[in-house]
Amino acid sequence: MGASSVRRWVKHFKDGNTSIEDEPQCGRPRTASTERNKERMDEIIQDDRRLTVDTIARKIGIGHSAVQEIIERLGYMKVYARWGPRLLTEDHKAQRKPSPQNCCRDIDKKAINFLLCIVTVVWDAEWFILAEFLEPGQTISAARYVQTLHKLRRALRDKRLGRNFIILHDNTRPHAARLTLEAIAKMGWEILPHPSYSPDLAPSDYNLFGFVKYQLRGQRFETREAIQKAVRQCVRMAGTEFYRREIFKLRERWEKRLQKSGDYVKE
Repeated sequence: MGASSVRRWVKHFKDGNTSIEDEPQCGRPRTASTERNKERMDEIIQDDRRLTVDTIARKIGIGHSAVQEIIERLGYMKVYARWGPRLLTEDHKAQRKPSPQNCCRDIDKKAINFLLCIVTVVWDAEWFILAEFLEPGQTISAARYVQTLHKLRRALRDKRLGRNFIILHDNTRPHAARLTLEAIAKMGWEILPHPSYSPDLAPSDYNLFGFVKYQLRGQRFETREAIQKAVRQCVRMAGTEFYRREIFKLRERWEKRLQKSGDYVKE
């Protein structure tokens, strides 16, 4: 139960109410934009910031307009297809500003070994390495993500022999879980810190996925297999020049982040 719900129940009992049942309502039906739905939606978005409004509506069992209303109350907006705060707080901005010299140094010195992991798409400055697809209704858990990391390690043995790797992924719960961190440590990889609410500092979010979406615009697919095949063709089509350019563009974006005092970096 969230803090706001605790406060509401404390007030409820202080006012002399002893029942925990909902009281009869008169007039218009109660809106779906309740405090409970607000808390559930916040948890759902925190677990997966890529979810669409339609998916959120199905998970909670409310209408599309109610989801939009609650999103407004929560203060979220889409930034490169991920939910983030409409206005970054000073704390958020501070988290987005530390150690830019270290980040730029790693890009300059180790760019070839720099991996980008966004859920199931992995690539570096040379080319696309690995893509995995979830079945409908599945979500990424720490255990599932670790399985993907093991597949990635096998792929790297074949494609990137004898190298030390820096991995960049966002700090969602599956990526920040102890199980994941322990697996990465055993593999001997280094994690590049990624601040909260920063899809603008994740090349897959601000460029690769947009490229794939553009390539697939207007096409219709009859099966999941056809979609997967088309996506793999797109990420292969991008080519080495695309991937190298986007890796090195990270330096520019980190510098812009500093110039904007930690605020969002947009094209």
